[in-house]
Amino acid sequence: MTGLEISSAFASIVSLIADYKQDAQAERDGKHQEFLEWLEYHRHEEAKAMICNNAALLMEVNQLIRQDTRTLLERIEKIGDTIATVASRLGTFGGIASALAGPNQLHPEAMELLRNFVQHDWRCFGVVGSLGEPQFLIMEGQCGPFEGDMTYFWEDIDRLVDWGFLRDESSDGTKHYRLTRAAAKCFTPVAPPPSQSENQGGSAPVG
Repeated sequence: MTGLEISSAFASIVSLIADYKQDAQAERDGKHQEFLEWLEYHRHEEAKAMICNNAALLMEVNQLIRQDTRTLLERIEKIGDTIATVASRLGTFGGIASALAGPNQLHPEAMELLRNFVQHDWRCFGVVGSLGEPQFLIMEGQCGPFEGDMTYFWEDIDRLVDWGFLRDESSDGTKHYRLTRAAAKCFTPVAPPPSQSENQGGSAPVG
């Protein structure tokens, strides 16, 4: 499947699971067979065939529909929130995502904070100070000044962890975070300026 097909199928299946769990008549015991019957009743034949023809997908769907309805719907809401926020930062499609989601569903400050982490190449860092402006300890990456809105810093940090862009490696009361692969794919780190020796090592200008 292409990337577009995967994203479309993912959105379709997750949306149908949410509808199934919210169905007022869905007082069920969480068996996938009932979900498949629900799909057939509501004429979602394509989604049913996709699930039935993929054993791994059927197993994952079965695990999801067994979860507590409220917990599952909250997690699905977080997925939608994350996708909308990331998409809103992509130049080509950002306008569509922002228009669909609305300003109250997006968290540009958190994404701006993530952009700073990635572009400063702070692969692993610590944070000191729970009150006032935080101080950073760079364990892997480039040291340098950091600019960003720190008004809701800890709230944004927690949101980035929930979204899977940061991994919380805190221990013994010390706050440590590491960028994940998902974060690196969102933004491109800023390349450091070439050293003087590199500048001198190039070919001489033609004159």
